[in-house]
Amino acid sequence: MFPGKIECKSCGYLGIAEIYGRPDTLVDGAFRNLGHNPYTGDLRFQCPSCHTELIISPMEALDRNITTVMGFPDPHVSSMDDISQGLNRIGMAVWGFIILMAVNILIVIAKMR
Repeated sequence: MFPGKIECKSCGYLGIAEIYGRPDTLVDGAFRNLGHNPYTGDLRFQCPSCHTELIISPMEALDRNITTVMGFPDPHVSSMDDISQGLNRIGMAVWGFIILMAVNILIVIAKMR
């Protein structure tokens, strides 16, 4: 059975998991259950501290000898965040270049007068 405790490998937060059918797990600070991946069987939770979507191996969750499971950031969600941050950086660089060129053009126009 699922041990109920999860450690977020993104921020290190340790807490209980929200489990359907168990009202005692529906508390503030619990890892929110996001369901599972039907293809891989990975369990999906959201960390209450850093709000990262985590995946947990179903084999680890079912092992009776494990008291705390490790939740790893979902690589698909993380990669999309990295791409959007990269695009934001590129956009900032492009705008910086455009402003620099505009200032240089204005300086050249001012010198021609």
